[in-house]
Amino acid sequence: MKTTSTLSLFLFSTLLFSQYGNRFDWLIGTWHSTMDGSPFTEIWLKKENTYYGKAFILNNTDTVFSETLRIEKIDNHWVFIASINHSAPTLFTLIENDTNTLIFENKEHDFPNKVVYENKGHKNMIAWIEGKVKGETKKEEYLYTKVK
Repeated sequence: MKTTSTLSLFLFSTLLFSQYGNRFDWLIGTWHSTMDGSPFTEIWLKKENTYYGKAFILNNTDTVFSETLRIEKIDNHWVFIASINHSAPTLFTLIENDTNTLIFENKEHDFPNKVVYENKGHKNMIAWIEGKVKGETKKEEYLYTKVK
């Protein structure tokens, strides 16, 4: 009986993680967009239960913007971690997750307070950041196409 209970708990935990954790798998791949007329690329991969991302803007062959990204589970919460141009990381906690939309929030951060990824089909994604700047709501939106 004890073996059956342990096995059932293990199978339930594995199933729960695979259903919830794999909801981010649609991010995996290389995504292209533009930012201020320059090509903007975001690349995501998964290793074990952590998602690793890299975002960058190239101007000819020079990298003018670089961001290291990660989505991982910390203390039973999914967290989006961003570090721009090798700065200290900023953490955003997942507050909403359905099949197609991920919303991460950090109310303590100046801008952005929210980071959102929305799956718009097999090859398209919209991402945006939003928050308050000088008391005014600001939103920056990026339309991505998956290239591989």
